[in-house]
Amino acid sequence: MALPTLSRFQLTPDINICRILNGMWQVSGGHGRIDPTAAIQEMFRYVDAGFTTWDLADHYGPAEDLMGEFRRQLLATRGKEALDHWGGWQLFQELLVVLKQIATKHTVSIANVAVRYILDKPAIGGVIIGARLGLSEHLQDNARVFEFSLDDDDRQQIDAVSQKSRDLYRAIGDCGDEYR
Repeated sequence: MALPTLSRFQLTPDINICRILNGMWQVSGGHGRIDPTAAIQEMFRYVDAGFTTWDLADHYGPAEDLMGEFRRQLLATRGKEALDHWGGWQLFQELLVVLKQIATKHTVSIANVAVRYILDKPAIGGVIIGARLGLSEHLQDNARVFEFSLDDDDRQQIDAVSQKSRDLYRAIGDCGDEYR
């Protein structure tokens, strides 16, 4: 099921809502026992159908807890969705093989090759690399990005795989929907 365009309303420049809000009052108690796992799975069905806007309040019992868990699970699927849209698992594996070959050639990590490739783009000023403070440390590995250069053959190999993919920038814009 796909809802028509008129089902949406631009509430503010940054907020677009479904004009039918999913009321969560019914999970507050007195309306029957709610199975949290089943409720969250049902929430996915609502969102997939286009009903993306929810009415929540702290006095709606576990409504906010259900929404929190739903959002956690939803965000966990975003990477796979992006990968699927880009070109799928097989194409990603093909890219990893190429990156690994280039990394071995330059005695650096696959991550170094990927970062160097992006940094070499004229429009790129910097790359964000997640810092897992207190969990793992990649200071030395990250610094290696500045100790080697990709040659034309390296870039051509990466480009050859990338050209088989779809353009994520055209699909999602300059940021993911977590910022919309």
